[in-house]
Amino acid sequence: MKGTDRQSGRSRKGILSIRTKLLLITMTFLLLPWVGYRYILETQKFLLAGQEQALSLTAQAVATVLHNRPQLFDPGIGIPTLLARPNDFFSHQLDGPLQIDGSAADWGRVFNDARFFSVHPWQCNARDDISALSFYNVLSHFNNFVYAFFHVRDDVTVHRDTEMRRLNNSDHLRLTTQEAGGATRRYLFTARRPGRMSVYLMDAEWTYPLTGEPLDIAAVQAPVGGGYNIEIRLPLALVDRNTRVGFSIADVDDPEARQVGRVLSTFPDAPRPFTRIYRDSPEISDILRGLDRPGARIWIIDTERSIRAVVGNPAGIAAPPPPKPQAGTAAGRIAARVAERLTSAVSWLSGKALSALEVSRASGQGDYDTAWNTIVSRVLSDPADASPVPVHRSQTPQSETQVLLTAARIVSADGLLGAVLVEQTSGQTLGPQNKLVQNITVITFAVFVLLILSLAYFSFRLTRRIRKLRNASEQAITPEGRVRAVQIQPDARAADEIGDLSRGISSMLGKLNQYTRYLETMPDTLAHEISNPLNVVNSSLHNLEEQIPGNNEKYAQYVKRAQNGLKRLRSIITNLTEAANLEEAMHSERMERLNLCDFVSSYVEGCQVAHPGHRFIVERTIEAQMISASAEHFAQMLDKLTDNAVEFGDRDSPVLFRISRMENRVILRIINSGAPPPEDLRERIFDPMVSLSQKSGGKSHLGLGLYVARMIAEHHGGHLQASQRQDAPGAVFTLNLPLAG
Repeated sequence: MKGTDRQSGRSRKGILSIRTKLLLITMTFLLLPWVGYRYILETQKFLLAGQEQALSLTAQAVATVLHNRPQLFDPGIGIPTLLARPNDFFSHQLDGPLQIDGSAADWGRVFNDARFFSVHPWQCNARDDISALSFYNVLSHFNNFVYAFFHVRDDVTVHRDTEMRRLNNSDHLRLTTQEAGGATRRYLFTARRPGRMSVYLMDAEWTYPLTGEPLDIAAVQAPVGGGYNIEIRLPLALVDRNTRVGFSIADVDDPEARQVGRVLSTFPDAPRPFTRIYRDSPEISDILRGLDRPGARIWIIDTERSIRAVVGNPAGIAAPPPPKPQAGTAAGRIAARVAERLTSAVSWLSGKALSALEVSRASGQGDYDTAWNTIVSRVLSDPADASPVPVHRSQTPQSETQVLLTAARIVSADGLLGAVLVEQTSGQTLGPQNKLVQNITVITFAVFVLLILSLAYFSFRLTRRIRKLRNASEQAITPEGRVRAVQIQPDARAADEIGDLSRGISSMLGKLNQYTRYLETMPDTLAHEISNPLNVVNSSLHNLEEQIPGNNEKYAQYVKRAQNGLKRLRSIITNLTEAANLEEAMHSERMERLNLCDFVSSYVEGCQVAHPGHRFIVERTIEAQMISASAEHFAQMLDKLTDNAVEFGDRDSPVLFRISRMENRVILRIINSGAPPPEDLRERIFDPMVSLSQKSGGKSHLGLGLYVARMIAEHHGGHLQASQRQDAPGAVFTLNLPLAG
């Protein structure tokens, strides 16, 4: 039962073990990301407020430069519109014609306004593989031609197979035009090798040409690192002011199957798949380029809401870095891929969180179309209104990025000339911060994991050391309380507190062992020292008894009582020395094979002679059951159990010796009728110095009888247990023994 108590104590301690407490303390470090999260919120609010103020100042500065210049607003320039979309095309005036060779070298500063297209045209999503398919596009015009340049990032370039009749068997460029009357034409640009491209008028499925002859349109495909360039020259009559256009890049990656796997368009939103090509005012465009703000798009509109010039890229996306060469070994490539995936995953998570925060702070002024119309209407409706136009925030339909819009009026002495509209994505301001947050997130995550692992290792090692010290301490003392080892080995040389505890326990065990040995030798010492005085007293009483006259009963009674006291003293000394020397005596005894049934039957016959006033009955359901035992000590154990049954049982009821078997063990039960053992003593009845407190004038009760019986039973590999009879009042002592091998 003591072992059970210890186990239950362990389980109670295990609810909040040291390891659990350390892990709970580690969880408090989760407050650090929360504090960082709150800091990011406040920082973003501050940065966006600064961006809005800078955007308003930019609009006012551009308007100031264009004040009092009515000659710049020629009515013959510009396309009337109520709304400009993020995917609209803007053609810039060139100083001279371009050479169609697939190189961007002669495009000059116009190429700075190139727009980037991936899955999300306003921002590069971390989940997109831009090396698989993405492109830059820029348009310009000179005299009667419109020039278009495409820098395509493609991991696999597949050229046309001339043996196949269908034309969509390779990477190609698609141009879709819609005339004012609604007629739609489709042009496909393809090449069988780097160089000049063939242009065909296609059917609605982009599969077969309507005519077998290519069109006379200049186009060149030139290979570059990570993809290719396409440069084309279109007649102005093909894409005039009334014609809506749209471009697409079709990607084929499998040179065997030659199926179009993906189409990336400049018009990803279905409600408006085409747009006009807006031609700007060269004079205004030159002025705007001098005032260009990186990452912002500047619009100039007149009072008729015609777009006069547009400069800048609202997304502000830098060119993607060239692909890094992969590691030379397979292990290196795997490690690089794992690191890239891990970084992308953390970046995506932090990016999604920051995007969600950015969206949650939207001012509620509607989408991009609504914000544009609101600003244009306000800035052009009341020329006398000199108050600044507030910054409007809106969401693009293709992404979660916010677009900031503001405007300023352009005036002259004669009145209102037009307005300046400036738009910029919040990513321009928050992008570097988001990148920094992503880097910090990766570092924090790595540090947090390292901290968790370090604390887990520390807690595991600490609890392991404590557990080893506990086990060694438990094993150093026997269940009976005797010292088995005086030196605790775990952490005996450690310099920390656990080492001090280990050395302290060893010192305590050494002192306890000395005191235990002193107590163990005490019975023998007492027996030796008391034997001589007892012998003197006994001989004196014997001589005194012979000198007392026979008819003097009074003196004979006193002598008799003194002799009984001597017997009790000798009994006490015998019991003490027996218990003290029993374990040593049993270790020197040799075990032999005994038939338990025959041995108990023979023993009961002897009990009947020794206790003529009691009845003893043997009940057995099995025959010969061999055990390995010392006959002398086994009989001594039965004596202790029998004496207990006789002393505390009813004289009119027999004492039963019941023998049975359970698997590979034999069960001996000694059953008597009478008062059952007290419930509070039932578990401690086999401990030393525990007595049932029934006094007898001729016997001593030191509580050593059942303790000796338990020691003998455990020495034979058995187990003693006391319980209450179920069929009648009384006690049952159960001896569980293993069978001999």
